[in-house]
Amino acid sequence: MGKTGKPWSFGFVYVLRNPRDPGVVKIGFTDRLAEDRAKELSGSGLPEPFTVEFRAATCRPRELERFAHDALAEFRLNPRREFFEVPVEVAIETIREGRALVDGIGAWASDEVHTVGAGDRMTLATKAGEIFVVLAMLDPLLSRPFYPYDFWQAHTDGDSLELMGTDNVGAVAGLSDDDQGATEDPVPFLDRAGTAPAGVINGRERLRPGDRLVWLAVDPTGENAVTAIFEMSDHCQVVSRTWDLKFAPNGFPLLLNIPMFEKLPPVAVRRTRAALAMPRLRFPGPGRLDPEEEVPVAGDPQPPEYWLPQLKRGERGSS
Repeated sequence: MGKTGKPWSFGFVYVLRNPRDPGVVKIGFTDRLAEDRAKELSGSGLPEPFTVEFRAATCRPRELERFAHDALAEFRLNPRREFFEVPVEVAIETIREGRALVDGIGAWASDEVHTVGAGDRMTLATKAGEIFVVLAMLDPLLSRPFYPYDFWQAHTDGDSLELMGTDNVGAVAGLSDDDQGATEDPVPFLDRAGTAPAGVINGRERLRPGDRLVWLAVDPTGENAVTAIFEMSDHCQVVSRTWDLKFAPNGFPLLLNIPMFEKLPPVAVRRTRAALAMPRLRFPGPGRLDPEEEVPVAGDPQPPEYWLPQLKRGERGSS
């Protein structure tokens, strides 16, 4: 369990290397920045400091570290140490493979609804073709308060969808809503020096308290689908990232809010209807039909450390 009692806790799995032993890498996890962990290890009497070769943001750092350790067990130098005699590229590819499992839809699929509140930060590992249906909360007094409001789609294997909860409505912005600042990346780098890009932002959207997000992975036959459902208990900044930006036939970049399907597959329709019929969990404010629902969104943009507190100096945690 994470610090909030939820079965996830945001952190990083890293690959470190020391110039004195270039054929060996250290693979570990931390809930701080990878650079902070490297600096800590470098202060243990080594003649040269560790360098960070890679870091992967994940909601399940312990599980991702365990996957990498198990997958590379034959190359482990000491069962009590986290050092492996493998090329950096092999370590990176192993971690990416593991992240698709521990942060992919299979890890989130459940009969329960996941809540996203202020301070939460989830990073979902997506695959090309996976669909997201936004169910807007129209009015909490209606017997069926939700309505399919928008449709998103992942376009590349290995993309990420970040859900970041906040109680500051002025901090969130959405491309679909034409909000000011919606084209800007709220967290462009994963280090303080600004040298570790977080990926290419290919979507920024916002969800309101009470909204639901239905994540669907339809199998090739179109008969079955894996589903995960999230409900916002606060405002939520959604950011989509990719390392392999795709383009439509007209040359326009394929963004999160540009789905390439003409209509939802029947199984996706059925799963969405089931999500619409589920009772709401908690709703702290008015719905989208309320005459006073207009809020000053995007009027109080925040620095990257607001969304990624690890960027603040002095932040400590387990590693």
